[in-house]
Amino acid sequence: MSKPLTIYGLHAVRHALTRNPDQVLELWLADGQRGAQLQVLETAAEAAGVTVQRADSGRLARLAGSDDHQGAV
Repeated sequence: MSKPLTIYGLHAVRHALTRNPDQVLELWLADGQRGAQLQVLETAAEAAGVTVQRADSGRLARLAGSDDHQGAV
């Protein structure tokens, strides 16, 4: 079994949720941010049965290994 891959950023996460939702284990979104793009991701995740978690930007940066997560990991 291969090691899970962490992806981050609005477009990469949206692509994973629309093309391969069965391979997405969970979605982490920025706490306190409710922008339209994040809402689209949350809706897609929920439709695919993917658990959605919320965390502060620092936690998302640690999960992503980058500050460039755009609120989605």
